[in-house]
Amino acid sequence: MRKTIPFLLIIITSSKVYAQSASEHTMKKMKDSLTMVYFTEFAKRQPLLRQGSISYDLIGKGTMKSSDANGNMLYKGDVEMDRLKANFNVPISSWGKNSINGSVNYLRQHLAFAENPTNATSLPSADYTRSTIGISAVFSRRDSLFKRPVMYSAGISAFTNELSSIRRISYTGTIIFPLKQTANTITNVGVLLIVSPNSTIPVLYFGYWHKFTNSPLELNIDLPSNVALRMPFSSKAWATVGTAIDPSLTFLTYETPTSSIDLVHNVLDLKTSLSIEHIIGKKMIFGVRGGVINNITSRVQKNTAKMKDYLIDNKSSAVPFVNFSISFLPFLKSVR
Repeated sequence: MRKTIPFLLIIITSSKVYAQSASEHTMKKMKDSLTMVYFTEFAKRQPLLRQGSISYDLIGKGTMKSSDANGNMLYKGDVEMDRLKANFNVPISSWGKNSINGSVNYLRQHLAFAENPTNATSLPSADYTRSTIGISAVFSRRDSLFKRPVMYSAGISAFTNELSSIRRISYTGTIIFPLKQTANTITNVGVLLIVSPNSTIPVLYFGYWHKFTNSPLELNIDLPSNVALRMPFSSKAWATVGTAIDPSLTFLTYETPTSSIDLVHNVLDLKTSLSIEHIIGKKMIFGVRGGVINNITSRVQKNTAKMKDYLIDNKSSAVPFVNFSISFLPFLKSVR
């Protein structure tokens, strides 16, 4: 899901920009200018719309219990973790009602297990690091259906932990219907389809943004991904409190004397936090974020196995975390 959400947000916002002019050349210039201004302002509110970012999660020590599919305990003990994430979004091409956007994502995850865990019958090492690289592209089209505006998209994502091979490919499709667009309120509904080697999942989408009257507060709801309340202090500084889903994907290889098995570790966390961000210069944003992580799912399974067919199921306690980030407001335009 982590790769599909940025596509969905780009599609939603791109449907909100219209430019008018007497000449085609002037219209294009106005449209490009208005689009960049709009994306810049909305990217302040929604980090997933920014041109790129680098963030570091320092996660507190928590208790992890790991068991196999039969419920047999494999590990029980403390674990510490930190995550480095980087992503860069690229507008590749835009013509008429169509556009193509790409993105590159990187995740480095470091785990440190307790030296004397309980029932540690299957532990690769006490301290290890995993990395994942993802490359994605999405085609979108702004159109109308039954005389109502609509946005369509189709995307493909490839993931690996090494540059010599692709470990996983997934596909996404979306259809978004804007219901209401005013100066203070934007409402969208739609359906997101996620196709991966593990499953095909349709997800209902609801998006709602509202700026309160006589108040600087802004409410942003993007279900099922996040809910946030934003309080701007100025045009360059703001605070945000909310809850967001944070998925991650890493790869493992289980070695035996005679063979090796490719495995995937799917993690879904729920982060509740308070963040403060400040613009440095014209395009750079520095942010500090702190809160609590609650793990929803953490399973190790074969790369093509169904979600219910897992080898290891991890249960982790809620832990505090601190995040430091540097991100960039939109500055690139389509090459076409």
